[in-house]
Amino acid sequence: MRSFFLGNGFNEMLDLPKFVAPKFVGSWGASDEDMLNELDRVLRQDKDRPTLTMAFSVSNHSPWEYPKGRIEPIGEPASVVNTVRYADWAIGDFFKRARQAPYWDNTIFVVVADHDARVYGGLVPVRHFHVPALIIGPGVSPKSDPQVMSQIDLLPTLLSLMGIDTVHPMLGRDLTRAPANRAMMQFGDHYGYLKAGPEGEKLVVLEPGKPVRTMKYEMPDRYTALDPDEQQAREALAHVLWPSWAYSEQRYALPRDKAVR
Repeated sequence: MRSFFLGNGFNEMLDLPKFVAPKFVGSWGASDEDMLNELDRVLRQDKDRPTLTMAFSVSNHSPWEYPKGRIEPIGEPASVVNTVRYADWAIGDFFKRARQAPYWDNTIFVVVADHDARVYGGLVPVRHFHVPALIIGPGVSPKSDPQVMSQIDLLPTLLSLMGIDTVHPMLGRDLTRAPANRAMMQFGDHYGYLKAGPEGEKLVVLEPGKPVRTMKYEMPDRYTALDPDEQQAREALAHVLWPSWAYSEQRYALPRDKAVR
């Protein structure tokens, strides 16, 4: 992670050795509250300097370790359910402090996961990629958006909410301007491209060396085989191939004079 982030535009990485007096360190590292305490500390130091800061939590991983006294466990303390409840407590505690902090009025927060606690089963287990995303900050009107979308849509949406009008090569869509109605998922070397339409949600699955599979998807875990959808298959393949091609060919950046209008 360090080499990736520092090699792709981030200036500094703050990990456990740099944390100030962490209260609980488990198998995966510092607890969520320690990570969020560190986030609060560095955001206060930024003052009015524009920054992009990413905070990565690790408590919600086996063997489900978290500090005592934060939540009242239900059943077995070391469980995914209790660790999620602890993560929820830690995020809530952070936002209580953030609302009173000097950076609150000029910061937009995005809280999202990559998948649920454990991804398993099937070609592309869609239900394990069905996760919430929270966007919160000044000027962000409360609303619930149930459409099918992907993590790739969050950055263009975030830029729009910040009031930045940009030209960029990102595949994601600005959700403040147009619906997404599609999601991209990767499961091992399988790729799933889910699109929502009048007849429901259609999933195309790409596998190495095998024909494309097309199926109707119904939550939470029902798949029905359909005739091939060549157009959706081409879209899926483009989404799979473009990022690695753009990265290797350095086509993911625009000239400075064209990046911001």
